[in-house]
Amino acid sequence: VAIWAILMSIFVLFTKAIVFSHVLFLFIIVTIVSFIYLLYGIIVATINKREGAVFSLIGMLSIVIIGINDILHDLNIINTMFLIPIGLFIFIFLQSVMVSYRFAMSFKRSEELMEKLNYTNKNLENIVKERTEEIELQKKELVSKSNNLTKTNNKLKNQANEILQKNEILGEQQEELSQVVEELRVLNDVIESTNLDLNTKNQEFVKQRDIANNQKNMIETQNKSIKESILYAKRIQSALLDSTFDTYESIENFVYFQPKDIVSGDFYWIKKIDKYLIFTVVDCTGHGVPGGFMSMLGIAFLNEIVPKTIRSGFFSKNRKINPGLILHKLRNKVKSSLHQNKDSNSLRDGMDMALCIFNTESKIMHFSGAYNPLIVIKNINNKQELIEIKGDRMPIGIYVGKEKSFTNHRIKLETNDTVYIYSDGFVDQIGGKNKRKYLSKNFKNLLMKISSYPIDMQKQLIQKEYDNWILKDNNKDKHQQIDDILIMGFKIK
Repeated sequence: VAIWAILMSIFVLFTKAIVFSHVLFLFIIVTIVSFIYLLYGIIVATINKREGAVFSLIGMLSIVIIGINDILHDLNIINTMFLIPIGLFIFIFLQSVMVSYRFAMSFKRSEELMEKLNYTNKNLENIVKERTEEIELQKKELVSKSNNLTKTNNKLKNQANEILQKNEILGEQQEELSQVVEELRVLNDVIESTNLDLNTKNQEFVKQRDIANNQKNMIETQNKSIKESILYAKRIQSALLDSTFDTYESIENFVYFQPKDIVSGDFYWIKKIDKYLIFTVVDCTGHGVPGGFMSMLGIAFLNEIVPKTIRSGFFSKNRKINPGLILHKLRNKVKSSLHQNKDSNSLRDGMDMALCIFNTESKIMHFSGAYNPLIVIKNINNKQELIEIKGDRMPIGIYVGKEKSFTNHRIKLETNDTVYIYSDGFVDQIGGKNKRKYLSKNFKNLLMKISSYPIDMQKQLIQKEYDNWILKDNNKDKHQQIDDILIMGFKIK
């Protein structure tokens, strides 16, 4: 393992980060396998009740657990902090406790051996004394008992040899104690150096934490300022939309408006000029702040173009109502303002819209669309009939194909006919158990179903259908809204 670590260190020193970062997982794998093998050995030693094995097991488990934490944290799998210095401290501390425990046990055994030695020495003196007295008393029996004396001398020699051997063992144990003391001194030096490293790293951590807190406070301040600006833009956008909405005698209407973000890229516009009611639903490129800027640009252009077009020679040179002419002028305005041309580097932002001009006296409506369609639901002989008039497949803005005039459609409306124009937000909304789009077919069926209801209730039914559609399988979580949603409905009185 040490050789592998040295090779990996040399590899890291002499290669670039983009190279050695791809092979770090090999070092991690070898490290994990080594720790597992060491852990296995310590567990076996603990089961066999080896001295100090429990302390080594606890220390190694600390290193393994904290090492796994640091690896997972480094791989951004969990969000904790680097704890390896703490793990090393625990491991070294437990090793110190183990060495201290072994030193204490060795010292205890030494004392026990000394006691045994003293006891043996005392017994030896008594035995010698007894044997001497016996020799003095039994001098006359020396010849007859010489054999017994020889045996006794042999026993004494054996005991003396045992004492010498024990003395040698005590000497060896004293040498071991000296080695243990030296190891404790080395470990103490390591612990002191480790404490210094921990203090240094703790100071660096405090500095990094202060920097992170300052950055966090700065980001929160900037976020608050940006959000306040966006909310102010929403108030401006809401004021522009509310100023265009009114109630008219010949029709009833509703607007279902649900922006994805604080400000919307979809907007609606209604204007009454003489006997004509002009209304439109517009879907600008994007949503949020970029879409909001485009929507305010579109409202400003419509306020400029529509009244001027109507009051300066009606809608076309032949005095026929032609909403396509308004779309054409609006397209030129957008291209000019955004400096759009066929160059691939120019902005491609634009608008999809449906524009209707309704004669409140004759109940004739003219329609022209850029991608967005018109839906008319008529009640013929007590049977509902849905009429869809599709818009031209050209945007209000730069177009990669050949630009043509927008088509004008004329529709004669009757009492109780219902007219709908809308953006694609509801149709494209993801929902349901299969996580799919709502689709245009289902949306038309929804309009057929609600068209016979009062106009105020239609808006509520659309909201109910949307709420049910975005529910997930567990009926608790909801699918995220993916785009601005705008639906405008009119019922002819």
